[in-house]
Amino acid sequence: MKRGFTIVELLVVVAIIGVLLGIVTAVATSSLKNTRERRGDAMASAFQQAIAAYYAQEGEWPNGIENIAKSYSKDKSSYTLTASEAEPVFREIVENSVGANATRPLIDASALFVAKASLVKGDGCNDNHDDKNKTSYCGDKRCVNGVDFTEALKSGMSVSEMAFGWQGREYGKFRRFWITYNAKTDTVKVSKTR
Repeated sequence: MKRGFTIVELLVVVAIIGVLLGIVTAVATSSLKNTRERRGDAMASAFQQAIAAYYAQEGEWPNGIENIAKSYSKDKSSYTLTASEAEPVFREIVENSVGANATRPLIDASALFVAKASLVKGDGCNDNHDDKNKTSYCGDKRCVNGVDFTEALKSGMSVSEMAFGWQGREYGKFRRFWITYNAKTDTVKVSKTR
């Protein structure tokens, strides 16, 4: 006599499958968030290398990084440019690297993450990432959405309209970079806002 599965056996199987799916989903989500963090680190490093290459070629920092730093930090050896102060530096690097104005390609812009600059200046984010005393910004949920650089170009956004940053741990949420200039060593470091 053939015997089928009982309701209890079927419920146990469904419960086991549910638990396994929950575990896989949690691991996948964590992995995606970590990937976005690593991509942000790589983009910060790429900008840092591009700024250093610009300095090596031109003999000066793009958009006068040292002048901005010196005007604010008369007694300090280093100064961290806010996101708003750093934006023209990033824009100069990207404008020199892409399109008809590409005079010195210093960065592969296709990997960059951008947002419309007019949205990031406070209104869309309620926080423009300029307060250096904070440990985190926007709480991702209030941050504006960003897109990949190539998608932004396809949608008609020009480089002059872009703010350059990285994708936060939450999908599509735009975060910005800071630049720290060290006057003693005449070096720059690009870091992510949190």
